[in-house]
Amino acid sequence: MHIDRKSGNRKKINKTTFSFSDFVDLSLIEILTLQFLLRHSEPVVRHTLYLEVNQFLQSEETTSEVLEKENLAGSKSMYSTLLKNKSQLSTSSFYNSLKNLEKKGLVDYKLNKKGKIESIKAKELTHAAIDVIRKHFLRMGLIIDNKIVFESAQEVFKEIGQDHFNNVLLIWPHEHLTFVLLQFLTKISNSSFILCKKELFKNIIQNRITGINFVQMYNKMIREPNDIFDFILFFFVDIEKKLFGLSRYDLLKESARVAKKNGGVVIVMNFRELPFTDNEMTNQLINMYHQANIHQISNSQKLKKEMEKVGFSKIKIVEHKGLIFGLGWV
Repeated sequence: MHIDRKSGNRKKINKTTFSFSDFVDLSLIEILTLQFLLRHSEPVVRHTLYLEVNQFLQSEETTSEVLEKENLAGSKSMYSTLLKNKSQLSTSSFYNSLKNLEKKGLVDYKLNKKGKIESIKAKELTHAAIDVIRKHFLRMGLIIDNKIVFESAQEVFKEIGQDHFNNVLLIWPHEHLTFVLLQFLTKISNSSFILCKKELFKNIIQNRITGINFVQMYNKMIREPNDIFDFILFFFVDIEKKLFGLSRYDLLKESARVAKKNGGVVIVMNFRELPFTDNEMTNQLINMYHQANIHQISNSQKLKKEMEKVGFSKIKIVEHKGLIFGLGWV
């Protein structure tokens, strides 16, 4: 709630959230234009903005040595031909991009007395768009090599004392799922189960992935009896977000209920929290990394504290190459 200082009345502020899909139709030129526009605290002349974007496109900052690699074969020659014919960004193309951005409400035109465009300025949505896009690419750009994932799994299995189970339940609250994880699930168990959204499971079936059984919620409980699963994988998300109608804490308690006595519940937080340094530029990058992956980051103390609330008989935190896992025994 917000209190109006003049009237003293309370005003409800409606919060608007944006996702990557809201800006998915922006072109690369439009994204670059927004980035350069945000460098200006005051309105900037349209042609000046064009020169900045075009100079950047022609600079060495945009090159990569990947084309020097011999194994690119045919694609190398094709792309090299394209580079030879590369021309500067035309003013007409750039101005059309600005028109598109203005129609989307991402930039504002400042007109002169004759009604012609004098300058361009950023809007609040400009900041939101770049923030969402940056976080998306920071999150997606952190590619975890399968080798590291399997090495980490081996470390976890060492702590548990076995690497194959009769049945395993995967609790997956996210919107999408990599098929590599499903393959891994079927590899380590005789029977594999997944608690996820119905739409996601339909996608799994449509992709003809077999050997995965669907688990549902009923009356805010996992629709399975007590003491049934040997091993449970629980992938965490935002602590304030409801998961299948339950708080994260209540769903974690449910996972402990359906785990067999002496069975294990493994909580997976994708990334370990990074420590800040005495270098301000490095700290800015670390802060961006934390913000982009806020639901996938934790540290040993936070994770252990949350697991202790559930009442596991034994708790062990395993960290391996930047990944963090919480092991709880029932």
